[in-house]
Amino acid sequence: MNRIIAVSLIAVAALVSSAGVSAALVDVAEIEPNNALPGAQALAPLLAGQTGYRVSGSRIAPVGAVANDSADYYAFNAPAGASLNLEVLITSSTPPSDRDSLLYLYGAGGNVLVFDDNSGVDFGSRISAFPLAGGLYFVGVSGFGDPGDLDNGGNGVLTGVGGDANFAYLLTIDIAPQVIPLPGSAALFVLGASMLAGLRKRRPAAGV
Repeated sequence: MNRIIAVSLIAVAALVSSAGVSAALVDVAEIEPNNALPGAQALAPLLAGQTGYRVSGSRIAPVGAVANDSADYYAFNAPAGASLNLEVLITSSTPPSDRDSLLYLYGAGGNVLVFDDNSGVDFGSRISAFPLAGGLYFVGVSGFGDPGDLDNGGNGVLTGVGGDANFAYLLTIDIAPQVIPLPGSAALFVLGASMLAGLRKRRPAAGV
């Protein structure tokens, strides 16, 4: 009997432990052209166990190379009620660059839902939005000084023209945040431990 309870406790412990582990983000490389909402790069639907995307992109216009200093747009779907965490982290840059990003979240119709400039690391950007209505969403990445920036008197449509550039970035789109261990799981573990302790107390003495 004790062996059965012990095995059950191991299973419950594994459940409690796994409940606190964040599932995987899918690594994606930016594909140009993705310079406007109608041509946004579509991110593939998530599979079981995947919580979002980690996109490697850039706004670089080096001398003698093909310019890529336009705004970057990405499209993805999210379920109703989900929380969304977006972040742009500048990973490298070349002069002249202030490493200063802009981050916009749009609804399915292209309407601006929320935007951010400097809430991330250094001059990076970060957005949290919840709960989501669900459906199609767009993310726009550009640089500070973009004429479309609402804080710059623009209409919310990022173009990248005139904005800070010459930097590479990592865009995190986390649709399913890290799961917090459920109190019920912890209670189940304690209950199992109590049952095991009770069985030990009732175990008959040798020779009886």
